[in-house]
Order: sequence, then C-alpha cells, then structure tokens
Amino acid sequence: MRKTSILYVAVLMLLSAGVFAQAFEQGTSVISLGYGIGNLNKTLFSTYESEAGYDYTGVGPFFGKFEYGVSDRVGIGLNVAHVGVNVRYNEEYNGETYNYRVNWRNTSILGRVNIHFANTEKLDAFWGAGIGYRFGAWSYEDNNPDDSSENKIGALNPLGFETTIGVRYFFLENIGVYAEAGIAKAPLQFGVNVRF
Repeated sequence: MRKTSILYVAVLMLLSAGVFAQAFEQGTSVISLGYGIGNLNKTLFSTYESEAGYDYTGVGPFFGKFEYGVSDRVGIGLNVAHVGVNVRYNEEYNGETYNYRVNWRNTSILGRVNIHFANTEKLDAFWGAGIGYRFGAWSYEDNNPDDSSENKIGALNPLGFETTIGVRYFFLENIGVYAEAGIAKAPLQFGVNVRF
C-alpha cells in the first residue's frame, strides 16, 4: 500500500509539473532585449582598422522582442533589430588630404512565430521565423572637389526575414537569459528575458 501511495504521488507530481510549471505556456508574454555577435557589413568595414587615418565605429546589432503564447507550443510576436556603422578615413591625392565619411544604418520590424519544442519549468527551446519590413540607408560624404560631396542611398530591398533556433533559461521565476543562432541581423545573439 505504501509503495502504491508513493508511486501515485510521484506520478501526480510529474504530471502537475508538466502541466503547471512550464517556462512557456498559453497566455505567457515574454520581452527580450539582446545583442548580436557577427555582422557581415560591420566585419567588412572593420578589416581596414589598421590603415592610417581610418576610424571605424559600429552600433549593434541590438534586438528587442515581444512574444505572446497563443498555445503551449506556439507564440506570436514582434521583433525589432538595429545595426549601424560609421567610417571615417583620409586619403592624399595631388598633395591634398581629403576626408571621407560613410554611414550605414539598418532597422527591421518583423512579425514572428515561434514553435516551442522543449519546455520545462526553467528551460524553453524554440524555433522561430519572422518576416516584415526593413529600412535603412547608406550615406557618403567627402570634401574632394572632384567627387560628389554627398550621396544617400536607401535600402535596396525592404523585405526583412529571419529564422533562428534558440533557448531561454529562467534562473528566477520571471527573469532569464536567452541565446539564438541562425539567419538574422547577427548569426548569434544573446540577452535577457522578462516573463509575465
């Protein structure tokens, strides 16, 4: 009788843990703020950092996300990401020194769907895909009288897309960390989560 009671209690605890103690479930909202590692444009611009007169600064990629659980396995939300680069360099030509500046900014606002496939009390693994609008521009300026002094070009393709696989870990009841890898403004991103 005692073994049966212990077994019954253990099964009841396991079932209730699976039903009531999930990191992500229907009605859950999660806000995430993160930073990305690796960006092709930033990498290309930074390759010239060792050149004389070359100054490079990069911003981001930064990520802001909101997700709402429409079921225990599916969440919908909104992702905002931003990245930018500022480059200044000097060039000597015919005994004169000319100053050049290149600025690049890109922001995307995407609707996103996440599919949650491994979900425990503290751990939440998911795959997500987003599609939406991206905007940004290149600008180029110089003081060389033989060149155009300013040139601005908008984003060539306004369609934004991303797909990543990720995991969240909640070390406190409603506060955690996340990491994602895939096709986005950065191939790897990480940050913090707040769940409510």
